[in-house]
Amino acid sequence: MMTRNPGRILVVDDAPLTRGLLEQALLKYGYSVDTAQNGQQAIDSFHEDHPDLILMDANMPVLDGVTACARIKALPEAKYLPILIVTALMEREWVDRAYAAGATDYITKPVNLDVLRNRIHYILQAKRAEEALFDEKEKAQITLASICDGVITTDAKGLVEFLNPVATNLTGWTTQAAQGLPLNSVFCIIDEKTQQPIDLPMQCCLEEGKRIKIENPILLHRDRINRFAIEDSAAPIRDRHGNIIGAVLVFNDVTEKRKMTQALAYRATHDALTGLYNRDEFNLQLERMLQAPRDKNTEHALLYMDLDRFKIVNDTCGHEAGDQLLKDIALLLQKQINAHSCFKQTTLARLGGDEFALLLKNCSQQKAFALAHNLREAIEKFIFFWKTSPDEKGVFTIGISIGLVPISTQLNNSKSLIAMADAACYTAKNKGRNTVHIYQENDSEASHKNIQWVRLLNENLEKKQGFYLFYQSIISLN
Repeated sequence: MMTRNPGRILVVDDAPLTRGLLEQALLKYGYSVDTAQNGQQAIDSFHEDHPDLILMDANMPVLDGVTACARIKALPEAKYLPILIVTALMEREWVDRAYAAGATDYITKPVNLDVLRNRIHYILQAKRAEEALFDEKEKAQITLASICDGVITTDAKGLVEFLNPVATNLTGWTTQAAQGLPLNSVFCIIDEKTQQPIDLPMQCCLEEGKRIKIENPILLHRDRINRFAIEDSAAPIRDRHGNIIGAVLVFNDVTEKRKMTQALAYRATHDALTGLYNRDEFNLQLERMLQAPRDKNTEHALLYMDLDRFKIVNDTCGHEAGDQLLKDIALLLQKQINAHSCFKQTTLARLGGDEFALLLKNCSQQKAFALAHNLREAIEKFIFFWKTSPDEKGVFTIGISIGLVPISTQLNNSKSLIAMADAACYTAKNKGRNTVHIYQENDSEASHKNIQWVRLLNENLEKKQGFYLFYQSIISLN
């Protein structure tokens, strides 16, 4: 037995007997029923009552049912209204006209009430399912319009079907303009590092059913001026049978987030004052270089540099002047290194204070020594000006002591290398400063002795009787 399925039905027929029979039957089935005698009354009743279904005779005076059907279906609010045309068996031309006018279906006279009952039931059931589907689609559209992510959907061939507002803002394409275009024509991305175009591998998604994700892409706007750092992923869309019928691409703007991440990464690896690499990053680069595969002909070099007479500037003019001098020296060193095209793989760092280090990859001792002398001469010629008072300006010249360590395949300990370079720099200072010294084995011994003296002095300074004072009187011979 069919369950009661309430709905409002408009019965339109010029024959009172037929109209009354249909009305009584439909009331018995649990429907609310309105009636009309011709097509014009049907149109007026629709405007007033908005029925869920119209059961209308095809051939009526004043205005026939097919013409009335066409006029009602032309109304925006009747777009999804089911209209069932009732016609006699001999009126086949009315059936063709009815379908052309937008009728949902037809039923023949004399009306079989059981057929009518079932047909109305399933037509209204389909109508409610269609309305529910429409409501779900509207909810989905509103959701897609409200979320912060860009969404693009494609068909099974990878041709664009839909873009939500966020996707439109980021790509510059509207759904209307992009429909039917290949996804890579609308969603244009480039590699963040190489700046080269990237084709989204949609075949993996559409043919193999795999989710895809591109690492750190940059999305180009349609105007090719604006660009956005994004995070994206694409997944296949399947029907209820599991067949792939399209794909959905979801992406969001992470430009500010990526800028912040890059800024934090920069601060972690660079010296805040000079913009050069810091000690930690230099040690990491050195370690990576030592761990990389090397043959017996591979040559690298390490320069350890310490400014001469920097303390004079710092003590005379203050830390602000010292900081400015360090920034100037960093720029000068970088400029000199860049001027030599043969030194393409370099790592220049400020280790702290007035100490700098330079790592030269694939560089012979001879070339490293020549570069060290160029750096020394450039620093020697550099003149630093600083206003010491409103009326006076200080003029300073400094020097630089450089220790050079050739890195052979036998050397693979980064700490030992830095210690050797430091010892060579210390020897350069002991030789009179402002010079370049290539590391020798006894450099470490001299440096070690100096460290022992420093430790001994510090230890005795902390003792009450760590030092004894002796003096020699100065007596005039006259």
